[in-house]
Amino acid sequence: MNDWGLSPKIRSALWLMYGSAVYLALITLLILLLGKYVGKPDVTFLFGISVIPLLFVIAVVWGYRFRVKIPGSEISFYPVDRVMQTPSKISGEKTIVEAEELMEKKLTDFLNVVDKMGRFIGIFTKADAHRARKQRKARGKIREFMTPLEKAVKAQKGEKLIDIIERIGRSKHSRLPVLDGGKVIGVVDSVDIQDLMAKMLKEAV
Repeated sequence: MNDWGLSPKIRSALWLMYGSAVYLALITLLILLLGKYVGKPDVTFLFGISVIPLLFVIAVVWGYRFRVKIPGSEISFYPVDRVMQTPSKISGEKTIVEAEELMEKKLTDFLNVVDKMGRFIGIFTKADAHRARKQRKARGKIREFMTPLEKAVKAQKGEKLIDIIERIGRSKHSRLPVLDGGKVIGVVDSVDIQDLMAKMLKEAV
């Protein structure tokens, strides 16, 4: 087959599609012959059984090429630790004004709130700051307006990225703190996940 200047991955995909079409054509012919000389077979059952090996081969071949290109794993097994950003932390005893100043300095609207021992106790956002200012409590404590630990949507060190994607979609939160033993070690952002997926798809073709 002429490669027409195509990349190795695209040529491999075309060969895979070509081989799959030939395989399915042979299976269809075999089913027709069985119907002609042996009797009417259960076409749906036979076709379904015959397609299973094909799907397995495609998954193995394509998955193998994906792992070769990106050592460590495909998207389903990519650890959240390798995508997370450095977290911005603040004490729950700080004021709303201090939180706003830190957010402006760090160019973020998402702060991880910690206690005196450095343990994660909640999340504070610009929306929380706005709510505090509407109540004329700009000098109030962050802990009074934050989303507490028990209500915060979060991730754990070592979790698979596919689980984080599902959690972000379900909760509608664009960023999640990543915890390790009660301490926040990072923040995973949906934008970073999208960038990673786009990069992986680009490298896969």
